Amino acid sequence: MSTHLWVDQLAATETDNPIIYYNPQGQTKDTDTLQENNFLLCIQTQFQREKMNRHTHKMVCIDSTHKTTQYDFLLVTLLVIDDYQENVPVAWAIANREDEKTLTVLVFFTAIKAANNEKDIPTSQYFYDWHVDRAWKKNTVKLIAKKEDQAEVYAYLKMVQMETDPGIFNRQLQEFLGFLQLRHKAFHDYFYPHYVCKDKVLLWATCHRIGSLANTNMYAEAFHRVLKTVYFNSKQNRRVDFLIHVLFQYAKNNVFEQFIKAEKGKVTFRTKEIRKRHSAAMGTIKDDYIVNTNLDTEWLVRSTDEGQPYLVTRLNNQEPCQCKLQCSLCGVCTCTFSCQCADFLTHGHYTCKHIYACTKNQTQPNQT
Repeated sequence: MSTHLWVDQLAATETDNPIIYYNPQGQTKDTDTLQENNFLLCIQTQFQREKMNRHTHKMVCIDSTHKTTQYDFLLVTLLVIDDYQENVPVAWAIANREDEKTLTVLVFFTAIKAANNEKDIPTSQYFYDWHVDRAWKKNTVKLIAKKEDQAEVYAYLKMVQMETDPGIFNRQLQEFLGFLQLRHKAFHDYFYPHYVCKDKVLLWATCHRIGSLANTNMYAEAFHRVLKTVYFNSKQNRRVDFLIHVLFQYAKNNVFEQFIKAEKGKVTFRTKEIRKRHSAAMGTIKDDYIVNTNLDTEWLVRSTDEGQPYLVTRLNNQEPCQCKLQCSLCGVCTCTFSCQCADFLTHGHYTCKHIYACTKNQTQPNQT
């Protein structure tokens, strides 16, 4: 009842109502999708709407978490990634059930699109690596009896998943499916429909997400951890209205944090990692590792482990880079260079050591 009164009060007094959809239990607005006992409350503030319109083109994450109320309602969070590669929640849904038909397609996303003037949400979809890895570990133990066979299958899975060349990946996948068919039929019957058929390899294979921020997962999990440990003080929340209050408090604090970032900048985990990679590259990559150059736009850099050389390319960007993740020591960022090494392909938001090797004598320190 308190939640219902709070929603009515917002609708009557707020000029920019953050409640973009509300379906209380005992009522239904969408007879084709929601049943009478479904509860669904969707929230998006004006600031969140602005952030969504600005950053949606990069990546959108969606995840849900339990145990945010005593009724075990789900909190579904939609996030985007800001210029510092940190999560920014741009919409929430509180619901008593979660499935694709009810939330992600016909109600939650529909409400978000309506509140954002029918702005399209990116259609490329990826599984979180962490969720995939957890499911594989769980089912290897469940479906394969011997521990040594479990370890063998899991290692084979990770080798296939981390392959960056599409041709090699397809060959390895077919060999792996044949191996499972012969030796572990139960795991094959689980793996094939969930991760192979109907182009589902596009959701988890590294070679199909080159350059995507999706390789950096756990954005939603990081937000949910902060919510439960900081805002709930690691205690079980009981009431839905208090959860709503906490979400608005988080949204308010996030506004101030974004303004501080815009004015003063921020030293994040990723900016520290970039500086660390710069220092490591200066100490390990020597000038004679660069074996070929082409008009200061392409370099072949020999690997430090005496492997094959990697091609580093300067991207033809006409506009000055405004990236917030430039290396503070030399000004280099991934907006202006690319590399064929596995480190860059799977962690494209970090500049690899081969790029630093090509630029260390050509860039000036970033005075900003």
